Amino acid sequence: GMSPEDIARERQLGERTIYTHLERLIQNEKLTINDVLKKERIYALSDFFDEYDGESLSELKEKAGDDFTWEELKLYRASLMTNTI
Repeated sequence: GMSPEDIARERQLGERTIYTHLERLIQNEKLTINDVLKKERIYALSDFFDEYDGESLSELKEKAGDDFTWEELKLYRASLMTNTI
């Protein structure tokens, strides 16, 4: 129930490390995107990814601008690979 930022602080790790672990856990189907992101963000990411055709994360981030963070894009993309949305 803790945020990635809180987990990083408690474990004295960088936030990027926590997000990398979360991404792997989603890919390995130990977590779902619903365990990590709020529903509103998931809905917005779902709309954004409607036209996703496998382009690189850099291309996605360029399209997203400041609407989504790198971490959100990575987590959502990981969920698409597992069909656990």
